[in-house]
Amino acid sequence: LFGEFRLTLWENRDGQPRLREDHLVGEPCPVFVTIPPGVVHCYANVGAADALVLNFPDRLYAGPGRSEPVDELRHEDIHSEFRP
Repeated sequence: LFGEFRLTLWENRDGQPRLREDHLVGEPCPVFVTIPPGVVHCYANVGAADALVLNFPDRLYAGPGRSEPVDELRHEDIHSEFRP
């Protein structure tokens, strides 16, 4: 990892409390993160320089019931109390 990121995770699984976590990660605090299905996540470069992150999804998201075209879900366009 190079650079510095804000990593935000929030719970979106049925029956779970709606929790949100923010972490500062990257060069000063390198991490390996495994995110379970149903936990929404995003990251943003918050450092002063270009940054690099490696992302290895094991399957692509296609919406509820896999009924939508495969794409990243744009949570910034959805009203949510958990918006980063």
